[in-house]
Amino acid sequence: MVYQNINAWTENHKPAKIVFIFSTLLLALLAINDVNAAGTASVTQMAIYQTNEFSSHEDCPEAASNEYRLISASGVEKFIADVNSAGKCRYRLIKVSKYPLSTSENFDKMNLVGILKLETKNYEYDWFEAFTPGEAQTRINHRANAGFHFRHALPFIQGLCETYDRNPSAPNEEVAIAEVFNRIKGAFNFAIGVVYIVERETGSPKRNEYRVLLGTWGRGKGVRNDLKVELDNSARKGFRPVAMEAYKLGNNHAVSILAELSEETPSETAILEYEIVVSESGFEKKVNNLSKNGFRLEFEGKLSAFRFALLQKTPKPKSTISYSWVDSTRKSQFEKFLGAVGQGIMYQGVSSQVFGCDYAKSNLLFEHDKNAPRSDIKIVKLTDTFVNTSLGRISGSPLSLNDEFGSLLHKNYVFRDLFYSDGINAILERVTK
Repeated sequence: MVYQNINAWTENHKPAKIVFIFSTLLLALLAINDVNAAGTASVTQMAIYQTNEFSSHEDCPEAASNEYRLISASGVEKFIADVNSAGKCRYRLIKVSKYPLSTSENFDKMNLVGILKLETKNYEYDWFEAFTPGEAQTRINHRANAGFHFRHALPFIQGLCETYDRNPSAPNEEVAIAEVFNRIKGAFNFAIGVVYIVERETGSPKRNEYRVLLGTWGRGKGVRNDLKVELDNSARKGFRPVAMEAYKLGNNHAVSILAELSEETPSETAILEYEIVVSESGFEKKVNNLSKNGFRLEFEGKLSAFRFALLQKTPKPKSTISYSWVDSTRKSQFEKFLGAVGQGIMYQGVSSQVFGCDYAKSNLLFEHDKNAPRSDIKIVKLTDTFVNTSLGRISGSPLSLNDEFGSLLHKNYVFRDLFYSDGINAILERVTK
């Protein structure tokens, strides 16, 4: 179903509910603790940015010498303001990543890092948060009426590691027990949301339309089947998937697909074939079985103990491929895999997984194709781990791309993506025949 209000789960789905509750409790109890407390979250609705006036090269000295630009900021509003300033100088936001939220930190204070590339036009950006699929559909269509279109999505978990006042005179045993119960309380009260970043090209805004398609545990014919039916129906009307995210709606858990109808879509266009995987176990095997039949992975994510993915059928694939996933936060495993990258292994993308109290873009995806050329991967550390978020800045952030990044570009490496692992890192790739 296209998004509508959802009631509580029925009693007929207790096993699935137990899986969610149990896995969520484990996340809360294992999450990284912090001593800082914060106030109640406030959901803010940001105003749409007004049209930027184009800046001349005299006003943009960096644009004359730097193809890429790095922007880091504490707080989404500050980040978008900085990106808009760069957009006046024809820089376009091509990749963005974030630090996981710390204990009791609100989503609007998240620390963001983005890579912008110099283009021939100038761009404008806006953002909004959504804690439900209905909010996402309403707010993105509101901005679409002003010419903005979807660009990036950043999922987050808020309140999973919420801290509470402690009794300083209580024995250590009582403090420990109280902390366990507080974590359990947080496991039921946390929220899952998404920060969406939208873009428009100055002078030629698009007029797109958006739908949020939804599959909910315990309703309909199941998450996968409900999503598949709605996606196929929307595809026949010209909509194409641009993002896949998870939501927690009270005690309900749902997976959504953001579908876009572009004004540039031809009236008669080929209807694409899609497959959806929602699995608690055997996820990678199921994805790779589909890839043998010509399906290619478009989006993936994680919700509690479940992983989900959207794949698109490739007409007449030239070869059979398979996928492998590498957790960049597990350094020994990550370094071992990178050392083996070579012929037929190419970088494909990054997905979010739970890290401490929040999601982090840290799960890297690689494609294996024996007919593909040789690929060389390089990792460049751009920012360090936070040491004091109360200062409102990123510790060690260079605020510009370092020498190693530029040196690799001169050696024909291409910037591919950003990911989190003890700070924000860039992945660059060079393909040789």
